[in-house]
Amino acid sequence: MKKNVFQKIFSFLKSVKLAVILIIYITVTSTLATLIPQGNEIAFYKQVYNPFVSWLILSTGLHSFFNSFLFLMPVVLFIINLTVCTSTRFVRELFNKQKKRFGPDIIHIGIFILIVSSFITFFLKQEKFFYLDEGEQITVLDKYTVTLKSFKELRYPDGRPKEWISDVSIKENGEEILSSFNIEVNKPLELDGISLYQYSYYNLSYLILESNEGKNFKLPEGHPIPDGTNKLFFKKALDTGYQKKNKVIIIQERENNQVIRQNEYQIGEYIGDYLIKGAPNNLISGLQIVYDPGFLPVIISFIIILAGFIITLIQKIGDKKL
Repeated sequence: MKKNVFQKIFSFLKSVKLAVILIIYITVTSTLATLIPQGNEIAFYKQVYNPFVSWLILSTGLHSFFNSFLFLMPVVLFIINLTVCTSTRFVRELFNKQKKRFGPDIIHIGIFILIVSSFITFFLKQEKFFYLDEGEQITVLDKYTVTLKSFKELRYPDGRPKEWISDVSIKENGEEILSSFNIEVNKPLELDGISLYQYSYYNLSYLILESNEGKNFKLPEGHPIPDGTNKLFFKKALDTGYQKKNKVIIIQERENNQVIRQNEYQIGEYIGDYLIKGAPNNLISGLQIVYDPGFLPVIISFIIILAGFIITLIQKIGDKKL
């Protein structure tokens, strides 16, 4: 009795019909899920969609589909189906006294690795965007220290942006492993599963103040004016006038993180007891770090699948010649 139950379960798991149904289900539902913004608050869906559609999306889990039981369970079942089919066929071919054909098995193994790699990418992939000024640094994965040595923006003669280049140095656990590397838009830095891309740049304003005692302060935008009140904040310095030679300095007054009012100043004017000496702008580099532990297995899976197709094709050609 137990043997019959086991055989039924085994037959069900290796069924081609089950594989076809799962493939159709995963394809259709994944396509539908890509048409719906994922991971937003419940209020978002109730606001964007009509009551019935929002109820349907929320009740079926389509708003967070790729983390839901409705997606994960069929995929796991498909992996089991693929594993059982592949192992059963491989064992049969292994003991087959006639010509052995392992091409389809190799293809199945490649598909299996591809699916597992996709799961690894989905759950473990990390992306981070950040801006660095010259001399600033950031720590990546508690292992690498990235320091921006210089940043250049190149332009065409007509003024259009041509290239952004970040010269960085890298330390691993405190020891320098790369003294200089130019990261460009289509030239990322690759480090042991980490990719560092040139993503953008930002025109950062600074405010230079002089106190009554003659002490200078250099404040980046967003920082408070050091007058002890912690209410005045430097927002931005804008270029105005002919050939953008003048500056408008925007100062915000805040209470409880709320902007109460916003005032404009010029170089040479006073903010309280501080004289505005200057407001230079500086281009800072926008970089993107991508850590994807599933990327290499994906490449390996494609190579295995390709090898399986080639072996199968060679055997088919050999059969025709016979």
